[in-house]
Amino acid sequence: MTTIRAFVLTLACAAALAGSSQAEPRRMCPMIYRPVCAINRFHHFETFANACIAREADAHVRHEGVCRRHR
Repeated sequence: MTTIRAFVLTLACAAALAGSSQAEPRRMCPMIYRPVCAINRFHHFETFANACIAREADAHVRHEGVCRRHR
């Protein structure tokens, strides 16, 4: 019975490690202020410091420059 528990625990740990290794590493973005307006994951317009930072936040860049008020 103890051998089976150890085996199941080993499988669970291996599955957890396998899932975490598939995540893509985050990119290092330059700290250059070149604002872009993007749509964030909540479907709101948001100004980001640059396009790289917007992409890392899973936002979709709409245009260069700060966001204007959208109605």
